[in-house]
Amino acid sequence: MIVKSPVCSDENGVSEVIGTILLISITVLAAAIVAVFLFSQPHPEDIPSFNAVIWNDSQQIYIRHDGGDPLYYQTTKIYVNSTDVTSKFNLSTARTQPWTTMSIGNVLVYSAGTSPVSTVQVVYKGPGGSALVIAST
Repeated sequence: MIVKSPVCSDENGVSEVIGTILLISITVLAAAIVAVFLFSQPHPEDIPSFNAVIWNDSQQIYIRHDGGDPLYYQTTKIYVNSTDVTSKFNLSTARTQPWTTMSIGNVLVYSAGTSPVSTVQVVYKGPGGSALVIAST
């Protein structure tokens, strides 16, 4: 005859508590990993929306801001025939002062002289050296 020893009721209760603690710990750890992943990503770059009218007469190039976000001198480059001439543009209202911000309705003016102009590009220079042409002729 085989005699079985009675099972202690405390063993079942202890294993359920340990299992619950392990499950909660794993869930909290997973939630922490997801939170770190979500909050550690860099914010996406805000690329300006910009509408422009670009024209020239015999000796000057004009860029009129026709809508969208303001452009800032620090993050904008203007190329004429592939040459950076950003610092040579001035606001039409203050031709002796360099521009810092270009808002809707502002006109930038550059005296090109007698050189023929084939292309004008307004380029947004983002952080890390990224560049995006936002207006071109």
